[in-house]
This record gives sequence, C-alpha cells and structure tokens, in this order.
Amino acid sequence: MILVLLMVCALWAQPALAVIAVNKNFSPINIFPGQTSTMTISLFNTNTVAATGTAFTDTLPTNVTATAIVSNTCSGTPSISPNTQVSLSGGTIPPGTGSVDGNCTISFTVTSSTSGTYVNTIPIGRVTTSSQGSNPDAANATLTVAPV
Repeated sequence: MILVLLMVCALWAQPALAVIAVNKNFSPINIFPGQTSTMTISLFNTNTVAATGTAFTDTLPTNVTATAIVSNTCSGTPSISPNTQVSLSGGTIPPGTGSVDGNCTISFTVTSSTSGTYVNTIPIGRVTTSSQGSNPDAANATLTVAPV
C-alpha cells in the first residue's frame, strides 16, 4: 500500500519553480542633460528548464525617456511604448546549468533633459513567466543627471 502511494505521489509531483531574479544598471550612471545612458536589465533563471513566456514592463522615472532598444538576448519582443516604458513579451530565459544560472539581457538607451537623481525600480512580481513564476525581489538602478 505504501509503495502504491509513493508511486502515485511521484506521478503527480511537479518540477520545482525557479527563482526568477532581475538586476539592472545604467552605464554611465552620471550624465549631463541631453546625453544618453544605456540601461541593461538582466534576467536570471535558477532552474534547469528554460523560463518561457517571460514578460515585464519597466516604467521609467518622471523626466527619463527611452530612446532605442540596443540589444536583446531574451528572445521575444522588446518594445518602447510610450517612451516612458520598456516592455518584453514572449521572452525566454535560458535554463541554468549546475551552479550557473541561465540569464539574458535587454539593453536600451535613455536620456533626460532635467537635472536630478532618478531611481528606476522593477517591483516584486513585475517579471513574469508562464513556466517558472515571477521575481521575488525588486531591482533598482540610479541615474544622475548633473546640472549644466
């Protein structure tokens, strides 16, 4: 009886969901009004199975606008629309191998004509996947636009 119960439980067992992590940075982190900086969003997958159906929308801080997608290794469709939001739909984060997480990146340029310090955040749960859950932690990056 116990053997039958163990076999039934094994058949119903589902693979563990991955931890979907997100990191972001600006380069350079300091610009003058009208100059550009490249923001890179990196997505990580701890599972040995690809995280498919990956999607997010990153809303930029007030006075910061996106100007162009520079690169995308996450597949899917990246977009800038309106110029204060960058999105990905239908992406895939590759599987991890051993102790190395699978990862992909999306890079885009941003600019601002207004001096200030701008913190850009992707909140908890904003990066979603159809197969591996969502990000349990927020990611932040800071851009400083120096006065002229």
